[in-house]
Amino acid sequence: MAINRRNLIWVGLFVLIAVAAVALAITLATDKKLSAALSKAYSEQNNKSTNSYEFGSEYEIDGTSSGVGTVKPGLASNATKTSVKSDPAKATFGLHALAIGDWGVSPAGDSCCSKYAKKGEALYRDEQAQNNVAYLLSLSAKDLKPQAIISHGDNFYWNGLGTKDVAYRFENTFEDVYNQKSLDGIKWMNVMGNHDYGGSSYLCGNEDDKWIACKTQKEMEAALDSRFNTQSKYKSPRNNRWMMPSHYYKQQLKDSSGVTVDIYNVDTNAATVHGAEQVCCQCYGYLGAKTKGDAGYVDCNTVHRGHKMCFGGNNKLFDACVAKFKAWTDDSLKQLIADTKASKATWKIVNSHYSPHYHMDPAMMKQWFSALDGGNVQLFINGHTHAESHDFADFNTHFITNGAGGGIQSESIGDPPENVKNVNVVWSAADSPYGFFELSFSKDWLRTRFVTFDKKWKFNKNATKTVKGAGLVQHCWYIPRDGALGQQCKT
Repeated sequence: MAINRRNLIWVGLFVLIAVAAVALAITLATDKKLSAALSKAYSEQNNKSTNSYEFGSEYEIDGTSSGVGTVKPGLASNATKTSVKSDPAKATFGLHALAIGDWGVSPAGDSCCSKYAKKGEALYRDEQAQNNVAYLLSLSAKDLKPQAIISHGDNFYWNGLGTKDVAYRFENTFEDVYNQKSLDGIKWMNVMGNHDYGGSSYLCGNEDDKWIACKTQKEMEAALDSRFNTQSKYKSPRNNRWMMPSHYYKQQLKDSSGVTVDIYNVDTNAATVHGAEQVCCQCYGYLGAKTKGDAGYVDCNTVHRGHKMCFGGNNKLFDACVAKFKAWTDDSLKQLIADTKASKATWKIVNSHYSPHYHMDPAMMKQWFSALDGGNVQLFINGHTHAESHDFADFNTHFITNGAGGGIQSESIGDPPENVKNVNVVWSAADSPYGFFELSFSKDWLRTRFVTFDKKWKFNKNATKTVKGAGLVQHCWYIPRDGALGQQCKT
């Protein structure tokens, strides 16, 4: 029997539609499981009233500044499951650390307020951010008695330290700010950020605002080593609390119950976004005092290898500079892989300036993701972006961006790039708050809490007249030992 050609076309079309519908249903079913998991975790987020946390009147929880996680395709459904059966609300958290990033305001104070023009109390909040966050940090330290403060870099805006800057910058930017009794003797585990290496100014010289262009590869390499050594070799008069012995180092925290936390401090300044390229180009150095509208002005964000404003157009020196950063980052990755695989610690945390999925190109990101997955790292915490957020990857690693420590104006953060299919937003802070994270550890659970200013704070142009309030917990999340999604804290 002859079959009408048009009918054949219609039959084929119906078959294709049916197949597509089945595939879509399977995809939606998988994503629906994860969506339900995230939604359940946040089911009470926008409905609960303000309540006090167990540490007393210095804390309260606020659910109004957290958004429900955005689910992206590709997240494995088994990543939402956990083998941990205990109730985190009943856990004993006997081991604590605090975490802060991008905190060291510039000597002139201009790093606080250069991006967004603000007035009144909003401006005063920015101008006084580092000191007031330090006060909140001391309140948490008083309550929790943390064993360490984990610092994510950009310790000294704008350009790091010259050899002549060390004494006064450490005194003014660090010792005199974090001088509360509750912070005495607590070890600061530090890493370098791009601004610690020079930001985008000239690399050579030994004093802030007097940087000069490097003429040779030897001078350039010595200058980068000097920026590191000025921080690495510093000895704090407060029980030698400053720590940065090398570009990569591991430290372990432990308590009497046997809970152990390995902290892997890494140098990731070879990152693609505002990393080695920007530092090595030194565009702001070559640009000099030129501003927008001046003859010869260029937008430094458009400057790359080969441009006359990128190491003076000297590709050989630029490449040597980038290679030095790459060697440091590659070594950090190599040691991280070996140490995490060998570790028997209850918890494994990576402390970095840069995030793999926000700041690295796909190839570099894949290397770091593989290391975190293979090493069973439960938490990766970083700065650089001056915002606060919490993401979750399908290989059971949580990512916290924690770059609003007060050294530079706070901002918002977007979703992970579209090409990153296996990382999903759990939470991102609204209204660009300043603050830090508390990390509390038990045998089965890690509690993460973001602390910022509560509503009792009243910021005044005269800092001595600013009315100090207490700490407000905007985000609290329990991470299980196996690194699975976990759940929101309940009061």
